[in-house]
Amino acid sequence: MKKTLILAGLLCAVCTSGWAGDGFFSTEKSDESVKAELRAGLTVSQMAAVDGGASTRGYRRLGYNVGIIVETPIVESLAFQTGLQFVQKGLKEEAVISGTLTESKSNPGYVELPLLVSYRHDFRKKIRLQVNTGPFLAMGVCGKMKVWQEDATGKMQLAGEIDWFGSENDTQTAQFKRFDMGWHVGARLRFFNKVSVGYAFEAGFVDTGRNTGYSVKTRSHLVNLGFVF
Repeated sequence: MKKTLILAGLLCAVCTSGWAGDGFFSTEKSDESVKAELRAGLTVSQMAAVDGGASTRGYRRLGYNVGIIVETPIVESLAFQTGLQFVQKGLKEEAVISGTLTESKSNPGYVELPLLVSYRHDFRKKIRLQVNTGPFLAMGVCGKMKVWQEDATGKMQLAGEIDWFGSENDTQTAQFKRFDMGWHVGARLRFFNKVSVGYAFEAGFVDTGRNTGYSVKTRSHLVNLGFVF
């Protein structure tokens, strides 16, 4: 959450300096048309378990993201972005249960709808800086939790596999909620208005778990490449 506030603050600083500076913010009508961009890349995720004021996190896990983003100009320096993207999240955990080392890996996948405001600034019409922020809505569509346990020889053996999402009465799943929403903030560089590279951080606001003792919220770092068509 602190990272989200810091990045959002940087966005405000950029926009504020843009108003004060010469040529950094234009309210002139944009002559650009609506553009679509195909993106694909990697996701580094973990989930934060908050118990009262204390927060604990599992180990980060690598996943992937892919989607299409549509950008609609508002003025020359501002645009609205939305679309659909698939983001694979998850975490890794280790614990000693009854004297046995146990490891779990989870990879829940979400379809996300971002609703972003994008500040845009062009450098010599060849490189465009974009700073994006706004809410996102997400729906869990797939995912598994796999559990390994250490055997007598010290090797880790697969002990079980269950679905990640499920109702509170479904004992054959990990029982996590499908719906999530949160805040997205990030930046991109677009080259020759065709290819882009970007980074974003997403913080989920919803307690996706069903444990009354603590809440479980998603945290994700996304890095991807884009192609405008």
